[in-house]
Amino acid sequence: MAASPHDLLPSDATLLADLVHRLHGVSAIQWMAGENTLTFTSWPLSTTTLRGRPHLVPGRPAPVRTVPLPSWPAADQELRWPGVSRERLRAALVEATYVEQVAAARPGDFTNIDVVAAGETCPVIVEVKRRTRRPIREGDPLRLTLSQTATLHHLAQVGCEVHIALRIVPPSQASPAQWLTAGRWHAASPVIKPGWTEALVELYGEVGDPSVDALRKARSLGPVGDGTPLFPAAPPVPVILPPQPPLKAINTPARSEPRVPQTPRVKPPRRLTAFTGTYAFLDAWHPVPVRLGGRTYTSAATAFLAAQTLDSVARERLTQVDTPSLALQVARRSDLRADWAELRPTVAREILRFAFRAERAHALVTTLPLVLADGEVLDGRLYGLQGRPGLETLTGVRADLARQQATLGGRTCWACARSQPSRWSAFVRCVHPAGVMGTLACVGAAAVQGPTGDAGAPTVPVTTLAGLDFLPSEEAAFRP
Repeated sequence: MAASPHDLLPSDATLLADLVHRLHGVSAIQWMAGENTLTFTSWPLSTTTLRGRPHLVPGRPAPVRTVPLPSWPAADQELRWPGVSRERLRAALVEATYVEQVAAARPGDFTNIDVVAAGETCPVIVEVKRRTRRPIREGDPLRLTLSQTATLHHLAQVGCEVHIALRIVPPSQASPAQWLTAGRWHAASPVIKPGWTEALVELYGEVGDPSVDALRKARSLGPVGDGTPLFPAAPPVPVILPPQPPLKAINTPARSEPRVPQTPRVKPPRRLTAFTGTYAFLDAWHPVPVRLGGRTYTSAATAFLAAQTLDSVARERLTQVDTPSLALQVARRSDLRADWAELRPTVAREILRFAFRAERAHALVTTLPLVLADGEVLDGRLYGLQGRPGLETLTGVRADLARQQATLGGRTCWACARSQPSRWSAFVRCVHPAGVMGTLACVGAAAVQGPTGDAGAPTVPVTTLAGLDFLPSEEAAFRP
Protein backbone atom coordinates (compact mmCIF):
# COMPACT_ATOMS: atom_id res chain seq x y z
CA MET A 1 0.00 0.00 0.00
CA ALA A 2 1.14 3.56 -0.65
CA ALA A 3 -0.19 5.00 2.62
CA SER A 4 0.86 4.07 6.14
CA PRO A 5 -1.63 2.16 8.34
CA HIS A 6 -2.20 5.41 10.28
CA ASP A 7 -3.50 7.15 7.12
CA LEU A 8 -6.08 4.56 6.01
CA LEU A 9 -9.69 5.52 5.47
CA PRO A 10 -11.84 4.60 8.49
CA SER A 11 -13.70 1.92 6.52
CA ASP A 12 -10.43 0.36 5.31
CA ALA A 13 -8.93 0.45 8.81
CA THR A 14 -12.03 -1.26 10.23
CA LEU A 15 -11.89 -4.02 7.59
CA LEU A 16 -8.14 -4.54 8.09
CA ALA A 17 -8.60 -4.68 11.88
CA ASP A 18 -11.22 -7.41 11.48
CA LEU A 19 -8.79 -9.47 9.37
CA VAL A 20 -5.78 -8.90 11.64
CA HIS A 21 -7.87 -9.85 14.69
CA ARG A 22 -8.56 -13.27 13.12
CA LEU A 23 -5.00 -13.99 11.96
CA HIS A 24 -1.51 -14.14 13.49
CA GLY A 25 1.70 -12.35 12.56
CA VAL A 26 0.21 -9.88 10.04
CA SER A 27 2.33 -7.06 8.62
CA ALA A 28 1.47 -4.28 6.21
CA ILE A 29 3.99 -3.44 3.47
CA GLN A 30 4.16 0.23 2.54
CA TRP A 31 5.90 1.35 -0.63
CA MET A 32 7.33 4.77 -1.44
CA ALA A 33 8.69 5.79 -4.84
CA GLY A 34 11.71 8.08 -4.97
CA GLU A 35 13.42 9.60 -7.96
CA ASN A 36 15.18 6.36 -8.94
CA THR A 37 14.32 3.92 -6.15
CA LEU A 38 11.39 2.06 -4.66
CA THR A 39 11.46 1.60 -0.86
CA PHE A 40 9.44 -1.00 1.07
CA THR A 41 8.65 -0.61 4.79
CA SER A 42 7.07 -3.23 7.04
CA TRP A 43 4.47 -2.32 9.68
CA PRO A 44 3.63 -5.07 12.21
CA LEU A 45 -0.10 -5.01 12.91
CA SER A 46 -2.06 -5.98 16.00
CA THR A 47 -5.47 -5.10 17.40
CA THR A 48 -7.09 -4.01 20.61
CA THR A 49 -10.73 -4.56 21.49
CA LEU A 50 -12.86 -1.54 22.41
CA ARG A 51 -16.58 -1.95 23.08
CA GLY A 52 -16.54 -5.40 21.54
CA ARG A 53 -14.92 -4.30 18.24
CA PRO A 54 -11.28 -4.79 17.16
CA HIS A 55 -9.31 -1.65 16.42
CA LEU A 56 -6.09 -1.53 14.41
CA VAL A 57 -2.82 -0.90 16.29
CA PRO A 58 0.18 -0.43 13.94
CA GLY A 59 3.57 -1.24 15.43
CA ARG A 60 6.95 0.37 14.84
CA PRO A 61 7.85 0.48 11.12
CA ALA A 62 11.01 -1.24 9.93
CA PRO A 63 12.75 -0.75 6.57
CA VAL A 64 12.67 -3.86 4.40
CA ARG A 65 14.59 -3.06 1.22
CA THR A 66 15.20 -0.39 -1.40
CA VAL A 67 15.32 -1.51 -5.04
CA PRO A 68 15.80 0.31 -8.35
CA LEU A 69 12.61 1.96 -9.55
CA PRO A 70 10.98 -0.26 -12.21
CA SER A 71 9.68 1.12 -15.47
CA TRP A 72 6.17 2.41 -14.95
CA PRO A 73 3.37 1.05 -17.16
CA ALA A 74 4.42 1.27 -20.78
CA ALA A 75 2.13 2.27 -23.64
CA ASP A 76 1.59 -1.35 -24.73
CA GLN A 77 0.43 -2.27 -21.19
CA GLU A 78 -2.10 0.57 -21.21
CA LEU A 79 -3.40 -0.56 -24.59
CA ARG A 80 -3.68 -4.16 -23.37
CA TRP A 81 -5.70 -3.08 -20.32
CA PRO A 82 -8.07 -0.38 -21.61
CA GLY A 83 -10.12 1.25 -18.91
CA VAL A 84 -7.60 0.44 -16.17
CA SER A 85 -6.06 3.57 -14.67
CA ARG A 86 -2.31 4.12 -14.57
CA GLU A 87 -2.51 4.11 -10.76
CA ARG A 88 -3.88 0.55 -10.73
CA LEU A 89 -1.34 -0.62 -13.31
CA ARG A 90 1.40 0.97 -11.22
CA ALA A 91 0.16 -0.82 -8.09
CA ALA A 92 0.26 -4.17 -9.93
CA LEU A 93 3.84 -3.43 -11.05
CA VAL A 94 4.87 -2.56 -7.47
CA GLU A 95 3.38 -5.83 -6.21
CA ALA A 96 5.26 -7.81 -8.86
CA THR A 97 8.50 -6.03 -7.89
CA TYR A 98 8.00 -6.91 -4.22
CA VAL A 99 7.32 -10.58 -5.01
CA GLU A 100 10.27 -11.00 -7.38
CA GLN A 101 12.98 -8.84 -5.79
CA VAL A 102 12.11 -8.48 -2.10
CA ALA A 103 10.15 -11.55 -1.04
CA ALA A 104 12.13 -13.62 -3.59
CA ALA A 105 9.22 -16.06 -3.74
CA ARG A 106 9.45 -19.17 -5.86
CA PRO A 107 6.77 -19.59 -8.56
CA GLY A 108 3.52 -20.64 -6.90
CA ASP A 109 4.69 -19.86 -3.36
CA PHE A 110 3.32 -16.32 -3.21
CA THR A 111 -0.44 -15.82 -3.04
CA ASN A 112 -2.41 -12.61 -3.20
CA ILE A 113 -6.11 -12.08 -2.57
CA ASP A 114 -7.96 -10.12 -5.26
CA VAL A 115 -10.97 -8.75 -3.36
CA VAL A 116 -11.42 -8.17 0.37
CA ALA A 117 -14.70 -6.53 1.39
CA ALA A 118 -16.63 -5.95 4.59
CA GLY A 119 -19.56 -8.34 4.93
CA GLU A 120 -22.51 -8.21 7.27
CA THR A 121 -20.79 -10.24 9.99
CA CYS A 122 -17.31 -11.09 8.64
CA PRO A 123 -14.83 -10.17 5.88
CA VAL A 124 -15.70 -11.43 2.39
CA ILE A 125 -12.86 -12.84 0.28
CA VAL A 126 -13.22 -13.21 -3.50
CA GLU A 127 -10.43 -14.75 -5.57
CA VAL A 128 -10.82 -13.93 -9.27
CA LYS A 129 -9.44 -16.44 -11.78
CA ARG A 130 -9.44 -16.81 -15.57
CA ARG A 131 -9.06 -20.13 -17.36
CA THR A 132 -9.01 -20.91 -21.08
CA ARG A 133 -10.79 -24.05 -22.27
CA ARG A 134 -11.54 -25.59 -25.66
CA PRO A 135 -14.82 -27.50 -25.95
CA ILE A 136 -12.88 -30.75 -26.50
CA ARG A 137 -10.97 -30.15 -23.21
CA GLU A 138 -13.99 -29.09 -21.16
CA GLY A 139 -13.72 -32.17 -18.94
CA ASP A 140 -10.14 -31.43 -17.89
CA PRO A 141 -9.68 -30.39 -14.24
CA LEU A 142 -9.09 -26.75 -13.42
CA ARG A 143 -6.08 -26.40 -11.12
CA LEU A 144 -4.85 -24.01 -8.45
CA THR A 145 -1.50 -23.93 -6.69
CA LEU A 146 -1.34 -25.53 -3.25
CA SER A 147 -0.38 -22.20 -1.67
CA GLN A 148 -3.45 -20.50 -3.16
CA THR A 149 -5.74 -23.24 -1.89
CA ALA A 150 -4.14 -23.33 1.57
CA THR A 151 -4.44 -19.53 1.90
CA LEU A 152 -8.13 -19.52 0.97
CA HIS A 153 -8.80 -22.50 3.24
CA HIS A 154 -7.04 -20.81 6.18
CA LEU A 155 -9.09 -17.63 5.69
CA ALA A 156 -12.26 -19.72 5.73
CA GLN A 157 -11.11 -21.48 8.91
CA VAL A 158 -10.73 -18.17 10.76
CA GLY A 159 -14.28 -17.15 9.88
CA CYS A 160 -14.03 -15.31 6.55
CA GLU A 161 -16.57 -15.88 3.77
CA VAL A 162 -14.51 -17.17 0.81
CA HIS A 163 -15.55 -17.35 -2.87
CA ILE A 164 -13.86 -17.94 -6.22
CA ALA A 165 -15.17 -16.04 -9.25
CA LEU A 166 -13.95 -17.98 -12.28
CA ARG A 167 -14.02 -16.53 -15.80
CA ILE A 168 -13.86 -19.31 -18.40
CA VAL A 169 -13.05 -18.08 -21.91
CA PRO A 170 -12.51 -19.74 -25.31
CA PRO A 171 -8.87 -19.90 -26.48
CA SER A 172 -9.52 -17.59 -29.44
CA GLN A 173 -9.94 -14.61 -27.10
CA ALA A 174 -6.55 -13.09 -26.30
CA SER A 175 -7.20 -9.63 -24.85
CA PRO A 176 -8.78 -8.68 -21.51
CA ALA A 177 -11.58 -6.88 -23.32
CA GLN A 178 -12.41 -10.07 -25.25
CA TRP A 179 -12.35 -12.10 -22.03
CA LEU A 180 -15.12 -9.93 -20.61
CA THR A 181 -17.30 -10.19 -23.71
CA ALA A 182 -16.80 -13.83 -24.79
CA GLY A 183 -16.26 -15.56 -21.45
CA ARG A 184 -18.66 -16.68 -18.76
CA TRP A 185 -18.55 -16.27 -15.00
CA HIS A 186 -18.79 -19.30 -12.73
CA ALA A 187 -18.92 -19.65 -8.97
CA ALA A 188 -16.29 -22.04 -7.63
CA SER A 189 -14.33 -23.14 -4.58
CA PRO A 190 -10.88 -24.72 -4.02
CA VAL A 191 -10.53 -28.35 -2.98
CA ILE A 192 -7.65 -30.78 -2.31
CA LYS A 193 -8.45 -34.47 -2.24
CA PRO A 194 -6.49 -36.71 0.18
CA GLY A 195 -3.22 -37.96 -1.31
CA TRP A 196 -3.29 -35.56 -4.29
CA THR A 197 -0.37 -33.26 -5.04
CA GLU A 198 -2.50 -30.61 -6.74
CA ALA A 199 -5.43 -28.39 -5.84
CA LEU A 200 -8.53 -28.25 -8.02
CA VAL A 201 -11.35 -25.79 -8.61
CA GLU A 202 -14.82 -27.17 -7.98
CA LEU A 203 -17.48 -25.46 -10.11
CA TYR A 204 -20.86 -24.51 -8.66
CA GLY A 205 -22.56 -23.12 -11.73
CA GLU A 206 -22.73 -20.16 -14.07
CA VAL A 207 -23.51 -16.68 -12.76
CA GLY A 208 -24.48 -13.60 -14.71
CA ASP A 209 -22.13 -11.36 -12.78
CA PRO A 210 -19.52 -12.04 -10.07
CA SER A 211 -21.43 -10.24 -7.31
CA VAL A 212 -21.33 -11.68 -3.80
CA ASP A 213 -25.08 -12.36 -3.88
CA ALA A 214 -24.77 -14.28 -7.17
CA LEU A 215 -21.81 -16.31 -5.88
CA ARG A 216 -23.70 -17.15 -2.70
CA LYS A 217 -26.78 -18.31 -4.63
CA ALA A 218 -24.73 -20.55 -6.95
CA ARG A 219 -22.91 -22.10 -3.97
CA SER A 220 -26.26 -22.88 -2.31
CA LEU A 221 -27.31 -24.98 -5.33
CA GLY A 222 -24.30 -27.33 -5.03
CA PRO A 223 -21.49 -28.27 -7.45
CA VAL A 224 -21.98 -28.88 -11.15
CA GLY A 225 -22.24 -32.55 -12.09
CA ASP A 226 -19.57 -34.31 -14.10
CA GLY A 227 -19.82 -33.87 -17.84
CA THR A 228 -21.64 -30.53 -17.82
CA PRO A 229 -20.29 -28.60 -20.85
CA LEU A 230 -18.69 -25.24 -20.14
CA PHE A 231 -19.27 -24.03 -23.69
CA PRO A 232 -21.89 -25.17 -26.23
CA ALA A 233 -20.36 -27.57 -28.71
CA ALA A 234 -19.86 -26.16 -32.21
CA PRO A 235 -21.68 -28.01 -35.07
CA PRO A 236 -19.41 -30.54 -36.77
CA VAL A 237 -17.78 -29.42 -40.02
CA PRO A 238 -17.46 -32.20 -42.67
CA VAL A 239 -13.88 -32.74 -43.77
CA ILE A 240 -13.07 -34.67 -47.00
CA LEU A 241 -9.67 -36.37 -46.91
CA PRO A 242 -7.82 -37.67 -50.00
CA PRO A 243 -7.39 -41.45 -50.33
CA GLN A 244 -4.64 -42.78 -48.09
CA PRO A 245 -2.35 -45.78 -48.84
CA PRO A 246 -2.94 -48.82 -46.62
CA LEU A 247 -1.00 -48.80 -43.37
CA LYS A 248 1.73 -51.35 -42.89
CA ALA A 249 1.52 -53.58 -39.87
CA ILE A 250 4.13 -52.77 -37.26
CA ASN A 251 5.08 -55.30 -34.66
CA THR A 252 5.49 -53.51 -31.34
CA PRO A 253 7.04 -55.59 -28.58
CA ALA A 254 4.78 -55.78 -25.55
CA ARG A 255 6.02 -54.49 -22.21
CA SER A 256 7.16 -57.24 -19.93
CA GLU A 257 5.47 -55.52 -16.98
CA PRO A 258 3.44 -52.35 -16.42
CA ARG A 259 5.21 -49.13 -15.56
CA VAL A 260 4.88 -48.37 -11.87
CA PRO A 261 4.57 -44.66 -11.03
CA GLN A 262 7.38 -43.47 -8.82
CA THR A 263 6.58 -42.13 -5.38
CA PRO A 264 7.54 -38.44 -5.14
CA ARG A 265 10.56 -37.74 -2.97
CA VAL A 266 11.14 -34.79 -0.71
CA LYS A 267 14.45 -32.98 -0.97
CA PRO A 268 16.92 -32.61 1.88
CA PRO A 269 17.01 -29.15 3.47
CA ARG A 270 19.49 -26.64 2.10
CA ARG A 271 22.56 -25.79 4.21
CA LEU A 272 23.23 -22.18 5.11
CA THR A 273 27.03 -22.15 5.01
CA ALA A 274 27.62 -18.38 5.17
CA PHE A 275 25.97 -15.85 7.46
CA THR A 276 26.15 -13.04 4.90
CA GLY A 277 23.76 -10.96 2.82
CA THR A 278 20.16 -11.63 3.85
CA TYR A 279 21.40 -13.82 6.70
CA ALA A 280 24.06 -11.44 8.04
CA PHE A 281 21.95 -10.91 11.16
CA LEU A 282 22.97 -14.44 12.24
CA ASP A 283 26.65 -13.48 12.49
CA ALA A 284 28.03 -13.06 16.00
CA TRP A 285 29.42 -9.62 15.10
CA HIS A 286 26.17 -8.26 13.69
CA PRO A 287 25.24 -5.03 15.54
CA VAL A 288 22.68 -5.72 18.28
CA PRO A 289 22.59 -4.41 21.87
CA VAL A 290 23.33 -7.19 24.37
CA ARG A 291 22.93 -6.52 28.07
CA LEU A 292 25.25 -8.53 30.33
CA GLY A 293 26.43 -7.90 33.89
CA GLY A 294 25.02 -4.39 34.01
CA ARG A 295 26.74 -3.31 30.79
CA THR A 296 25.49 -3.05 27.21
CA TYR A 297 27.67 -4.41 24.41
CA THR A 298 27.40 -3.76 20.68
CA SER A 299 27.17 -7.38 19.56
CA ALA A 300 26.89 -10.93 20.81
CA ALA A 301 30.62 -11.44 20.13
CA THR A 302 31.78 -8.50 22.26
CA ALA A 303 29.51 -9.61 25.12
CA PHE A 304 30.93 -13.14 24.84
CA LEU A 305 34.50 -11.78 25.01
CA ALA A 306 33.64 -9.66 28.04
CA ALA A 307 32.21 -12.66 29.91
CA GLN A 308 35.58 -14.48 29.62
CA THR A 309 37.39 -12.13 31.98
CA LEU A 310 36.89 -10.63 35.42
CA ASP A 311 38.86 -7.52 34.44
CA SER A 312 36.35 -4.64 34.84
CA VAL A 313 38.51 -2.27 32.77
CA ALA A 314 38.55 -4.68 29.83
CA ARG A 315 34.80 -5.20 30.13
CA GLU A 316 34.17 -1.45 30.04
CA ARG A 317 36.42 -1.00 27.00
CA LEU A 318 34.55 -3.78 25.19
CA THR A 319 31.33 -1.76 25.51
CA GLN A 320 32.96 0.99 23.43
CA VAL A 321 34.51 -0.97 20.54
CA ASP A 322 32.54 -1.79 17.44
CA THR A 323 34.99 -3.72 15.22
CA PRO A 324 36.17 -7.34 15.57
CA SER A 325 39.86 -6.42 15.44
CA LEU A 326 39.68 -3.89 18.30
CA ALA A 327 37.48 -6.18 20.41
CA LEU A 328 39.89 -9.10 20.01
CA GLN A 329 42.87 -6.87 20.91
CA VAL A 330 41.18 -5.92 24.19
CA ALA A 331 40.23 -9.54 24.95
CA ARG A 332 43.73 -10.92 24.31
CA ARG A 333 45.26 -8.47 26.79
CA SER A 334 43.03 -9.72 29.62
CA ASP A 335 43.23 -13.01 31.50
CA LEU A 336 40.66 -15.76 31.13
CA ARG A 337 38.66 -16.44 34.25
CA ALA A 338 39.47 -19.81 35.86
CA ASP A 339 35.97 -21.26 35.48
CA TRP A 340 35.48 -20.18 31.83
CA ALA A 341 35.50 -23.72 30.39
CA GLU A 342 32.54 -24.68 32.57
CA LEU A 343 30.64 -21.42 32.04
CA ARG A 344 31.18 -21.12 28.28
CA PRO A 345 28.14 -23.16 27.05
CA THR A 346 25.74 -21.44 29.46
CA VAL A 347 27.05 -17.96 28.64
CA ALA A 348 26.82 -18.57 24.90
CA ARG A 349 23.20 -19.70 25.20
CA GLU A 350 22.13 -16.77 27.38
CA ILE A 351 23.81 -14.23 25.11
CA LEU A 352 22.13 -15.69 22.01
CA ARG A 353 18.77 -15.73 23.77
CA PHE A 354 19.18 -12.03 24.54
CA ALA A 355 20.41 -11.19 21.03
CA PHE A 356 17.46 -12.88 19.29
CA ARG A 357 14.37 -11.23 20.67
CA ALA A 358 11.33 -9.53 19.12
CA GLU A 359 11.87 -8.99 15.37
CA ARG A 360 15.22 -10.81 15.42
CA ALA A 361 13.57 -13.83 17.05
CA HIS A 362 10.99 -13.93 14.25
CA ALA A 363 13.73 -13.57 11.64
CA LEU A 364 15.67 -16.47 13.20
CA VAL A 365 12.62 -18.74 13.09
CA THR A 366 11.96 -17.87 9.44
CA THR A 367 15.32 -19.42 8.51
CA LEU A 368 13.63 -22.82 8.88
CA PRO A 369 14.00 -25.32 7.27
CA LEU A 370 17.58 -24.24 6.46
CA VAL A 371 20.36 -26.09 8.30
CA LEU A 372 22.61 -23.56 10.07
CA ALA A 373 26.10 -24.58 8.90
CA ASP A 374 28.43 -21.55 9.01
CA GLY A 375 31.17 -23.09 11.17
CA GLU A 376 33.79 -20.36 10.75
CA VAL A 377 35.72 -19.42 13.91
CA LEU A 378 37.35 -15.99 13.61
CA ASP A 379 39.48 -16.46 16.76
CA GLY A 380 39.94 -19.11 19.40
CA ARG A 381 38.44 -16.76 21.97
CA LEU A 382 35.10 -17.05 20.13
CA TYR A 383 34.96 -20.85 20.18
CA GLY A 384 31.66 -21.74 21.81
CA LEU A 385 29.81 -18.82 20.26
CA GLN A 386 31.16 -19.77 16.83
CA GLY A 387 32.21 -23.16 15.46
CA ARG A 388 30.22 -26.34 15.93
CA PRO A 389 29.25 -25.65 19.57
CA GLY A 390 28.02 -22.19 18.59
CA LEU A 391 25.93 -23.60 15.70
CA GLU A 392 24.39 -26.21 18.00
CA THR A 393 23.52 -23.51 20.55
CA LEU A 394 22.04 -21.19 17.91
CA THR A 395 20.05 -24.10 16.47
CA GLY A 396 18.73 -24.88 19.95
CA VAL A 397 17.68 -21.26 20.53
CA ARG A 398 15.90 -21.31 17.15
CA ALA A 399 14.08 -24.50 18.15
CA ASP A 400 12.89 -22.99 21.44
CA LEU A 401 11.60 -19.87 19.67
CA ALA A 402 9.94 -21.95 16.92
CA ARG A 403 8.08 -24.07 19.45
CA GLN A 404 6.91 -20.96 21.28
CA GLN A 405 5.66 -19.49 18.02
CA ALA A 406 4.01 -22.76 17.00
CA THR A 407 2.01 -22.98 20.22
CA LEU A 408 0.54 -19.55 19.45
CA GLY A 409 -0.03 -20.19 15.76
CA GLY A 410 -3.12 -22.42 15.98
CA ARG A 411 -3.27 -24.57 12.84
CA THR A 412 0.40 -25.49 12.63
CA CYS A 413 2.01 -28.86 12.03
CA TRP A 414 3.10 -28.78 15.68
CA ALA A 415 -0.58 -29.07 16.70
CA CYS A 416 -1.47 -31.77 14.15
CA ALA A 417 -2.26 -35.31 15.29
CA ARG A 418 -0.37 -36.65 12.25
CA SER A 419 2.95 -35.25 13.52
CA GLN A 420 5.43 -37.05 15.73
CA PRO A 421 8.69 -35.91 17.37
CA SER A 422 11.73 -35.67 15.10
CA ARG A 423 15.41 -36.05 15.93
CA TRP A 424 15.83 -32.56 14.53
CA SER A 425 14.91 -29.73 16.86
CA ALA A 426 12.22 -27.35 15.51
CA PHE A 427 10.88 -30.13 13.24
CA VAL A 428 8.21 -32.82 13.46
CA ARG A 429 7.80 -36.01 11.47
CA CYS A 430 4.69 -36.15 9.30
CA VAL A 431 3.05 -39.60 9.36
CA HIS A 432 0.23 -38.80 6.93
CA PRO A 433 -1.83 -41.93 6.12
CA ALA A 434 -1.32 -41.25 2.38
CA GLY A 435 2.47 -41.20 2.81
CA VAL A 436 4.75 -38.71 1.11
CA MET A 437 2.10 -37.69 -1.42
CA GLY A 438 -0.30 -36.84 1.41
CA THR A 439 2.36 -34.73 3.14
CA LEU A 440 3.17 -32.84 -0.07
CA ALA A 441 -0.51 -32.24 -0.77
CA CYS A 442 -0.96 -30.85 2.73
CA VAL A 443 2.11 -28.64 3.22
CA GLY A 444 3.83 -28.54 -0.17
CA ALA A 445 7.47 -27.41 -0.36
CA ALA A 446 7.71 -27.00 3.43
CA ALA A 447 8.36 -30.76 3.72
CA VAL A 448 12.02 -31.81 3.68
CA GLN A 449 13.88 -35.08 3.96
CA GLY A 450 14.48 -35.86 7.61
CA PRO A 451 17.40 -37.57 9.38
CA THR A 452 17.91 -41.33 9.12
CA GLY A 453 16.54 -41.82 12.61
CA ASP A 454 13.10 -40.54 11.49
CA ALA A 455 12.28 -43.80 9.67
CA GLY A 456 12.17 -42.14 6.27
CA ALA A 457 9.15 -39.95 7.07
CA PRO A 458 9.23 -36.38 5.75
CA THR A 459 9.83 -33.68 8.32
CA VAL A 460 8.37 -30.17 8.48
CA PRO A 461 9.15 -27.16 10.66
CA VAL A 462 6.88 -26.95 13.69
CA THR A 463 5.73 -23.48 12.57
CA THR A 464 4.48 -24.69 9.17
CA LEU A 465 0.91 -23.65 8.49
CA ALA A 466 -1.06 -26.89 8.18
CA GLY A 467 -3.03 -27.66 5.03
CA LEU A 468 -6.47 -29.11 4.41
CA ASP A 469 -5.63 -32.43 6.09
CA PHE A 470 -4.94 -30.80 9.46
CA LEU A 471 -6.14 -32.98 12.33
CA PRO A 472 -6.04 -31.15 15.68
CA SER A 473 -4.30 -32.92 18.55
CA GLU A 474 -4.86 -32.31 22.25
CA GLU A 475 -1.41 -33.70 23.03
CA ALA A 476 0.54 -31.01 21.13
CA ALA A 477 0.80 -28.74 24.16
CA PHE A 478 2.52 -31.52 26.17
CA ARG A 479 5.18 -32.41 23.63
CA PRO A 480 8.77 -31.85 24.81
